[in-house]
Amino acid sequence: KSHQIDIQLVWSRDGIHWQRHPERPIFLETGIPGSYDWGMVFVQQGIIERGEELYLYYRGDEAFHIGEQVQRNRTCNFCMAILRRDGFVSLDAPGRGYMLTKPLLCPGGKLHVNAKVAQDGYVLVAVRLGDGVNDGDWMEGWNFDEGPIFTRDSTDATLEWKGQERFDPLKDKAIRLHFWMNKAELYSFWFQ
Repeated sequence: KSHQIDIQLVWSRDGIHWQRHPERPIFLETGIPGSYDWGMVFVQQGIIERGEELYLYYRGDEAFHIGEQVQRNRTCNFCMAILRRDGFVSLDAPGRGYMLTKPLLCPGGKLHVNAKVAQDGYVLVAVRLGDGVNDGDWMEGWNFDEGPIFTRDSTDATLEWKGQERFDPLKDKAIRLHFWMNKAELYSFWFQ
């Protein structure tokens, strides 16, 4: 029996134990019928980061996989897929929605986000307490009204609160970040 071969993502926190999404969504699918990679795709080793993009090299085959049988006159192609930096997965809000992180030990520095927002969308961020009996309570001076309104597409945007661009006053404290999103895709966030 012949069939196509697509690419799915797996991930690991330790390089030994690997996980795959339970619905097994396709990450890199084959091309349209008759194209240079419509039969099979195989990712090559390594990812190259260049500026705001990731280059992912792969082999594309015009033929289907047919078990042990070797197809004659089949063509293999050396191909490249381009992703935004950290563009493997995103938390999407096609309408309004929110995400509250688990408690994080705040390292200080500035909060950076990699996000893409539709023309009439936004990302708002507030900071909440992350431990003790007040876990989840709002923190004065770090709420949505005093925080940034992110409305663009950027792989590295710094978010600032009124009069506060760094998280140094919260360094080594347990916090939660509360993202309120509308028509937005959040790829990653980090402190630096």
